Amino acid sequence: LLNVILGLELPTRGKVVIRGNDITHKTANQIAKFRHQVFGIVFQRAEWVRSLNVLQNVALPLSINGVGKKEREEKAWHRIEQLGMEDHANYIPTELSGGQQQKITLARALINDPPIIVADEPTGNLDTNSAEKVMQLLKDLNEKQQKTILMVTHNIDYVRYASRTVYIRDGRIIEGSKQFLASN
Repeated sequence: LLNVILGLELPTRGKVVIRGNDITHKTANQIAKFRHQVFGIVFQRAEWVRSLNVLQNVALPLSINGVGKKEREEKAWHRIEQLGMEDHANYIPTELSGGQQQKITLARALINDPPIIVADEPTGNLDTNSAEKVMQLLKDLNEKQQKTILMVTHNIDYVRYASRTVYIRDGRIIEGSKQFLASN
């Protein structure tokens, strides 16, 4: 489902409309540009440019937008600091623990200030305290900055953070589907 929403895969039927844009019939390049502008993505498994340190990896999406080096680094530092990872800014991401990498992935997802955050198990590798901080940050982004958070989790404890919950089992929407489908 996330791959279809992000335009990484085509739906088997129907269309995908995001912020008034039907992405179903766009070219791969158009979808990639749209995805870069609209989504901040936290994948379950982080992908890094191994020759760049944490600060540079977080800033990378800004360089694609032509943002100057000083501004990129300031914004990246702010996001890294927001997640309590400033002591690790000069590390190579693969030198960090899985949980630390997940926080840095979130920092990178937020760097372009996207309207929609898509998070696939964003707390999966975090200890309870760190996971709660990440969940609170996502909640604040939603409530204070009006960002849409689309999160996949197997942790039922985090349902309390959601304003809408959709349950999927064996590829089918189950509980919560009436509320979900009525509003779309």
